[in-house]
Amino acid sequence: MREGFINNVRNAVDGLAFGHQVGQWSERRWWGHVLEGKSVTERDVTEGFLLDETNMRALIEEPPFISTPGWGPTGFEDNIPHILGLIGEYKKQGKMNPELFRDYLLASRDWLMPQGVGRSCLELMAEGMNPRIAGLYAASIASGCWVSFPAAFYNAGNPDDAYEEAVSLCRTLNGGDIVELSGAWSAALSVAVMPGSDWAKARAALTGKLQKRNPKAYALMVESLYIGQTASDEAGLIKSLRDESYTKRVSKYAVDWMQSCYAAAAVLEYAFKNGLDWVSLVRAGLTAPDSRFCAMLFCGVYAAIKGVIWPELWKLSMDKIHAAKRAEAVESVCEAAESKIRGELAVAREAGALAGEGGCMDSALYDRMLAGMLSGAMANAMGSYVEDRDYDWIVENHGVVDRIMDTRRFDSEDDAAMAIMWAETLIDCGGRIYPEDLADTFRKKMNPRNFYYDTTHGYDVMTGGLPPHACGHWNVVTGSALMGCNVIGMYHACDAGHAYNDGMELSYHYQRGFDVHAAGILCAATSEALRDGSTIDSVVEAAINAAPAALQHCFDAPVRRDARALLRKMIRDVSGHTDVLAARQSIYESYRAYNGQDPWEVIAYTLAVFKVANGDVWQAALGGTNIGRDSDTIACQAALLTACMKGMDGVPEAILGAFDERTIERYRGICEGVAALVAEKCRKAAATAEALGVSL
Repeated sequence: MREGFINNVRNAVDGLAFGHQVGQWSERRWWGHVLEGKSVTERDVTEGFLLDETNMRALIEEPPFISTPGWGPTGFEDNIPHILGLIGEYKKQGKMNPELFRDYLLASRDWLMPQGVGRSCLELMAEGMNPRIAGLYAASIASGCWVSFPAAFYNAGNPDDAYEEAVSLCRTLNGGDIVELSGAWSAALSVAVMPGSDWAKARAALTGKLQKRNPKAYALMVESLYIGQTASDEAGLIKSLRDESYTKRVSKYAVDWMQSCYAAAAVLEYAFKNGLDWVSLVRAGLTAPDSRFCAMLFCGVYAAIKGVIWPELWKLSMDKIHAAKRAEAVESVCEAAESKIRGELAVAREAGALAGEGGCMDSALYDRMLAGMLSGAMANAMGSYVEDRDYDWIVENHGVVDRIMDTRRFDSEDDAAMAIMWAETLIDCGGRIYPEDLADTFRKKMNPRNFYYDTTHGYDVMTGGLPPHACGHWNVVTGSALMGCNVIGMYHACDAGHAYNDGMELSYHYQRGFDVHAAGILCAATSEALRDGSTIDSVVEAAINAAPAALQHCFDAPVRRDARALLRKMIRDVSGHTDVLAARQSIYESYRAYNGQDPWEVIAYTLAVFKVANGDVWQAALGGTNIGRDSDTIACQAALLTACMKGMDGVPEAILGAFDERTIERYRGICEGVAALVAEKCRKAAATAEALGVSL
């Protein structure tokens, strides 16, 4: 990994730590709280003050206690160990998500104590609340921004990923605007630490996704940048940022410190415009904000871009502030980032070879995607006619269903319609998507009356104002998340881990419980099916390995269930079968849920039919249809997985002949668009690896 990047990360860590220490002067000064023996904080911040050894030793090495106005000196929590500790967890886990973050927080309660609202959310998670919604209705407090730094370093060079990861972590402990602001600052810092970066690039990342996700916060951020850009001098900057009307616009509560998250942008804009050195930066920056979080943000970004050209006396004092732990954290996060980038580069080599230049129509990836989408859509329509029937009813009334009994179902079937919406969301967004993106598509394109009632309910609460990431958490658990999600597996071709994670996260938009895991499992299987050299067994193994290792709650049993064990048993029970129709009784005997839409059953039956079909697309569609139960989804997904392995040459005329040219052209356009996104993702991964000096 390039030394320039490592130095930038080191500088950013040193900068945020310095800002944390001296920024406590801002809190004391803002709130007018003075303690005996700490009179240094009563003085004006001048150049002489900042170059005085006694003053700076007091601020850096022995910062003042911080208290809520009107209360006694209750002390403060040191945020530096929070940040450095989370960096260590990134290295330990090799990734981070809300569940891992919760586990880390709960395991660290003896020393890591989040401030205020964060403590309440931590208690909720300890009591069993899902971490993805623990902060849903919590207050917006600036202290939540501490997660921005580890997420930024780990996702260096990928501001969108840094944004979304910081958002997902901040949501566990906070609500309101600080969630998106944490994402915005993480995006900016992920750009700032890149070799050769500058403030213009970091500023663009700061406002980029914020504009779409939180227009109100974006408008306030733009206003703050304008203050920094137009301030004629330091006094004018400070006056504007401490103006009562400004602070009321950016802060909702008396002590939420949100002013700091906006003031930091103004300070940076002013500093880079006027070419301030560190002494001038700190002089302006400490007087303007209401908390240390401002100094943490602007010092972290400034240090990443400009370096830490500090007076010697500052360096000597900073050597006494978690110096060894800071050095360890830099090493840890650079190792974690390098491992992540190397993994992404390996995927890029493999998926890029499939996608070709631009993911064009003659690429193997496009061919396999199109085969999967067409086969899945046809099987979906065929299986829908006998949905909710047991297979013995099908035998008695139809013998074998081997054609589409009602051609109108091509235009109404929910699995195929959902797959198109997921794919079009990817194309419209130009890459990786999140629940908010899917919600935008649903608002524009979904007719909720064409979907099962759980999806309709998710749509209703979303349009009623509930944040998209939370809409599925109060829904009945069905297999609805399995519909359409395989497109995420296509986007993450050859990368089952990311396919699972994104499939699960997106499914929370309208599902919960095991269904979000089932969606992730199917996405992982699709990702593997697209690989060169994939086999029936490798796809099944990718699916089972993606299933959660922890025991899962289930509606129809008093004890938690082992998903991996259930899926392995199902595959073992059908392994002797070579006929999808003859295997039905064994599948029913192996596992049968209380309801045919239960995701445990749907994913198990899908993998069983896929296994027995043994690479035959028509047999997968036939078996999924005639097994009954949630036959439209089972047939769709089993046929799709098989066709993704085989490509268009493996799709029989019985499937292709069911489509008119208009429909085929629509699917061609979708698959071309998604394949092009995969190719672009691979190019970006290679470029990031090159910029940071990472190779295989």
